[in-house]
Amino acid sequence: MARNMMGFKKVDGIPTGIVHRKGHSIYDPLISEVATHGGTYVLDTKDVKRAHSLTNTLRQVIKKGEIENVRVVQRYTEVYIQRKEG
Repeated sequence: MARNMMGFKKVDGIPTGIVHRKGHSIYDPLISEVATHGGTYVLDTKDVKRAHSLTNTLRQVIKKGEIENVRVVQRYTEVYIQRKEG
């Protein structure tokens, strides 16, 4: 066996399951729920850096999807997402 496999390891086969579609985010269902039905949702990430990263990701997805009635706010380790009223 070769000494340097560059991190690859042998497996039995390619796993079946959900494949991520390009241009779609795992946060799309959450954002569409908030945009259509409203409400405020919160996630406590327990880490400020993760909260900041999640906030930026959600903002990018919202901007890319051209959704104007949803906003994302970070308070310490908590990330809030809600529909803008008015």
